[in-house]
Amino acid sequence: MQQDLRLPLEGLQHAVTIDVLLHGPLSRKQLAARLGVSPGTVTRVASPLLEAGLLVERALVQRPASGRPGIGRPEEPLDLELGRDFYVGVKITDSTLHAVVTTLRAQMIEETSRHLSSLEPSVVADQIAEVLRDLSQKGRPIRALGVSLGAQVVRNTLVVDSPLLGWRDVDFGALLRERLELPIVVDNDVLSLVRAERWFGAAKDCDHFALITIGAGIGYGLVAGSGILEGPDPGLSTITHFPLGLGGGVCAQGHTGCAESLLTTKAMLARARLALDADVSHEELLTLSKTDPAAASIAETAAYGLGKLIASVANLALPKKIILTGDGVGLALAHREALDRGITEHRNSRATPVDLEVQTVSFAEWARGAAATAIETFVVGR
Repeated sequence: MQQDLRLPLEGLQHAVTIDVLLHGPLSRKQLAARLGVSPGTVTRVASPLLEAGLLVERALVQRPASGRPGIGRPEEPLDLELGRDFYVGVKITDSTLHAVVTTLRAQMIEETSRHLSSLEPSVVADQIAEVLRDLSQKGRPIRALGVSLGAQVVRNTLVVDSPLLGWRDVDFGALLRERLELPIVVDNDVLSLVRAERWFGAAKDCDHFALITIGAGIGYGLVAGSGILEGPDPGLSTITHFPLGLGGGVCAQGHTGCAESLLTTKAMLARARLALDADVSHEELLTLSKTDPAAASIAETAAYGLGKLIASVANLALPKKIILTGDGVGLALAHREALDRGITEHRNSRATPVDLEVQTVSFAEWARGAAATAIETFVVGR
């Protein structure tokens, strides 16, 4: 009978498992070189993991020698058994729960959405518990739950402030633990997205990158070296009110020309309402900007300002890579020329060009970020 060995592990067992998780499949020799131990030590450490079914050996790979195929010692790459442990990520919006089930590598295998009947925290917790019960009935052992929302969150449980949901000082993690017997982590949605990119996404092999989101708000996360630089106010975007000096708009805190007053969907549509004398959606505004001078001015000014914001992040944080995403990222796609001009005109001409990756993400991807947070918290460790 197999031992029921579950993560998190300790010591070298943990190190072997995490290296295979993030970089596998890996041979014993590769693991030994990466961890600074002998292949024999890797074999000894991996044996109980193989017996428990946590690790598996993939098909043999013949390593060519002297250019002749089939010559050389066969290697047996070690990999994770991805059908063993599953994680659930939930993204909360002001109207909907978006949930995904992922493997240990944050690969999505199922997604579902539920309309929120109320924004009362206890009701939202009830609906999440209902989703978990439904997902658990499909025979997948769910090991942990990650929940993300647009909020300042402390201690992985307490929602200090979520303007979108109208929550203040809500211990949402405690409400969930009353209903579910699972390890649970609550996180800011942008930071969860950063964690997913760091471990399993576009920045997997990058130890210094920034992520910016635009849409209902302006989100920002920075990874340098060993982890995310969360500072004293985790989940509170530090670039929301960055001065851009464009647009002439005023934000809720009275700043003129800050990022929030120029780049948020609400700010752009407010300017469109005045200029077009009509209510339009963000997508309609971008479509109109191709032919209507007023709409074009609004969109191009915002895109230029976004470029200035990206240049400022590049100048101050010195990341190797910047990822731009969010539900308002269509602005960058529709007016890339204005965005690039904003970057170029606010960078030293001799500076290395900004490595910018523009991504479109669905709500399922945001939920995947919450699952990645659960994996980081309860498997990788942080």
